Amino acid sequence: MGMLLILCILGVIQGNIVYRVSKYIINRDNEKIREFKVNKLYIEIAMVITTIAIFIKFNISGILVYSAIGTLLVLIAIVDYHTMYVYFYTAIIGIIYAFVIAIGSRDLREIKFIIILVVILLVAAKVTGEWYGDVEVIFIIFLTLGVVGGMITMSVTGILGIFVAIKKRTVYIVIPYCPLLVIGYYFTLIFL
Repeated sequence: MGMLLILCILGVIQGNIVYRVSKYIINRDNEKIREFKVNKLYIEIAMVITTIAIFIKFNISGILVYSAIGTLLVLIAIVDYHTMYVYFYTAIIGIIYAFVIAIGSRDLREIKFIIILVVILLVAAKVTGEWYGDVEVIFIIFLTLGVVGGMITMSVTGILGIFVAIKKRTVYIVIPYCPLLVIGYYFTLIFL
């Protein structure tokens, strides 16, 4: 019972941080596409639920690894949803943290493969002029979940993107992709 209370408090703190930092970043952006209208309670409830789910699956070590990265990814997703932009300074924090985690828990060959994959994605993003910030988030996800987990996340994200396209009734739509990536991240992390 005591641990559940601690996890709830941790989730509320994470939700509060995400809410305040994302609101600050979005309100400073002059080119935002949506006004910041996010209910803090929803963010806090989502963070509490994901924190408890991560603890149930991974114990306390999972909180230190996956919950911290997940909090940053939720922050990036909220900002991306409102601005259609992934700020480099938020992504670089996640990349550094995920890289430290990967060095301690992944095989060096897997890390090399992930880096090569991300370089290919960065070149593709540079050529097309789109998805540049999304590649940074994909890099964080692959470093955190590994190659197999990253591929599953990308598959879930693609399926979610198809549902969004069907709902919008068009094949080519411009949507913020990071929220879908974060949903795919949590789905892969918790259910697989």
